[in-house]
Amino acid sequence: MCECGDRDCGERISLTLAEYQELRSDPLHFAVLPGHEIPQVEDVVDKRRYWLVVRKHQGEAAAIAREMAE
Repeated sequence: MCECGDRDCGERISLTLAEYQELRSDPLHFAVLPGHEIPQVEDVVDKRRYWLVVRKHQGEAAAIAREMAE
């Protein structure tokens, strides 16, 4: 599923288990669809064929992401 900040988003992203494990090895990285990134709280750090990797900014968004990963 798209990991964007829109709670109503239910769009799917196709990625392998290895891609997902690599992505989530950093608790601040998330997979989102193009156009679903939120520049106020995250930066696009990688562009894949059909999806983006975003990294939460330091601050509240990053703290929440770290807490949820624990």
